[in-house]
Amino acid sequence: MSFYDARSFCGYQKSDLVLMSSKEMQKDVENLILNETRNLGISLTDKAFWIGLYKANHEYRWLQNLHLPPSNKVIPDTSYGYYPCVIMRFNVTDRSWSWFSVNCASVKAYPVCRRIIGSKQENSTMQPSLSTSSSTTQDIFMKNDYDKMVEAAGLKYAQDLPVNSTVVTSRLHNKMLGVYYFLMNGLKESIKGTIQVNIQERIPQLNFDSLGYPSRVEVPISVIPKQFLGRFRMAIGIYETTPLQIQSSNTPPLKYTLSCAINPYVTGKLQEPVIFYFRIEKNDKVEAKCVYWGGNTSNWDSDGVDTEIFNETTIKCISFHLTSFSVLLQFNNNTISEIHQKILSVITIVGLSISLACLILTFVTFTAIRQFHSFRGMVHANLTASMIISTCIFLFGIQSTNNKPLCQAIAFLLHYTFLASFSWMLVEGIVTFKMSSFWLEKVSSAIVYYIIGW
Repeated sequence: MSFYDARSFCGYQKSDLVLMSSKEMQKDVENLILNETRNLGISLTDKAFWIGLYKANHEYRWLQNLHLPPSNKVIPDTSYGYYPCVIMRFNVTDRSWSWFSVNCASVKAYPVCRRIIGSKQENSTMQPSLSTSSSTTQDIFMKNDYDKMVEAAGLKYAQDLPVNSTVVTSRLHNKMLGVYYFLMNGLKESIKGTIQVNIQERIPQLNFDSLGYPSRVEVPISVIPKQFLGRFRMAIGIYETTPLQIQSSNTPPLKYTLSCAINPYVTGKLQEPVIFYFRIEKNDKVEAKCVYWGGNTSNWDSDGVDTEIFNETTIKCISFHLTSFSVLLQFNNNTISEIHQKILSVITIVGLSISLACLILTFVTFTAIRQFHSFRGMVHANLTASMIISTCIFLFGIQSTNNKPLCQAIAFLLHYTFLASFSWMLVEGIVTFKMSSFWLEKVSSAIVYYIIGW
């Protein structure tokens, strides 16, 4: 990686490139590199390592603007010309180290990061740590705050965009973090309605080889705060779901995870929801669920995120907060085979048909035979009528789900008739209690019973 990438990488770990202001510190760093590369099986031939030394105003300085003399002589590397950044190289022949000034952007080397042990005033006490591309990438992916690194890096890139126009957009690939970014830096007043980002159009470098990826993001302009004269930065990042995120759930997430961050930072519940669209392979055996990554809990969570089926291959995730999002796919192996579904349908229809015939016979009995004309007979007749209506609606309307208004009307009538059945059971209990206590019924009681029952 370049000098700038090396500093960014160390910054993700709340550190910076190593400082060596004494021979003792230099010796410690050299021994560290030798030991770590030996343990990782990395050959030092043709390898270089960035350190926190650069040239400014014709003199070498350590990072943090420390005017301390370098602990070794810096040799201009004639193969690259004369440049301000410094690398370390190991001479295998005489087993010695040399420092070279090289191009900060074009030369690729490993970063050697430091970790500050004390406070900011104790910068003289440092503990170096070696980072290599073969091991640290995996280490980053296993960090609990990887999603925070993705958001922070994206917002930093968005902040660095030129602000010579109302809205500036760009795309970027951070190879160290493994994130593809869509970046925006603009004025809130210059955008009307909703910011819509088509992932495949905006980030064409992403070649999704199969379904299971984010396709679109919709951000209402109302969620963007008005600080800083209405100027905001937005970073949408796409990265492969990390091993830690995969291991944290019993159900597999999608291959790609989407991160969305806005600066000025949006805290609390959003005024309007941000909508994310994911393309998935939908079938009867898969149940999709929108989730977000909780960095503090190191787990997927669905609180505050709603899942809607947009169409056969698209899931719509509606969220009132911003973070990293994905979709969990719950595979349902308890599906009923087609032949068993037919058998259950036949049993249901036959059973309800027999019940319907018996209910009609009961209703006719209580209404046609005079000796059953009483308060109890009236209650039984109405109870039977409500059950006849609900049974008929279920038999002839339960399959009518394609027409939404008709489906809603059927659902309403079913709930109403079932509730009426329970209400008439209540009335029957009241009538039975009055009969057992020799309570004389009045004609007006029938009106009250009809009001309660229906």
